Amino acid sequence: MDKNFSDLVVPIVEASYRPELWPGVCDQVVSLIGNATAFMIFEYDFEDFGSQIFHSSYEFSIYGREVIEVTKSPTLIPVEEMEGYSRFARKPSGKFYSEFELYDLEHDQFLPENPFRDRVLAAGKSKSRNVAKMNDVGPWADIGALHMAQFGAEIPTRVRGLMDDMVPILSNSIEAG
Repeated sequence: MDKNFSDLVVPIVEASYRPELWPGVCDQVVSLIGNATAFMIFEYDFEDFGSQIFHSSYEFSIYGREVIEVTKSPTLIPVEEMEGYSRFARKPSGKFYSEFELYDLEHDQFLPENPFRDRVLAAGKSKSRNVAKMNDVGPWADIGALHMAQFGAEIPTRVRGLMDDMVPILSNSIEAG
């Protein structure tokens, strides 16, 4: 196990009973990954397309304010975004997916046009977004979203490994909170 990852376990557990710590945890995830630009953790309703609980890395909370408001409000989610969310809802829990994997594509360059995705990525100075479906109960799921400085097809094996290790811990922590 990566030593820096093991240093992150205690803050993740502490965030389960002190939600104000989540932004710091999100910042630590970004730092640990190295080429990540943002990390968010939120509870999402796939029927109403909205999130009442949303935590993000500090910088994204500033530059991504509009994106966060859209994600939190079921009435604002763009139609272009619903296809990806619907595909993600059907995926098994406990896994980390790049966006192009959700669409069963070979590379991000083949992703369907989505102006909202462009705004999301621009807010975090990112080129790709990836999601971990940590757990789900009916239409609800706890989600971790990792934005990267490079395209999703180029996600390093180390990053996938770290996210695979992190998903169960994040899942239990956000569920407990």
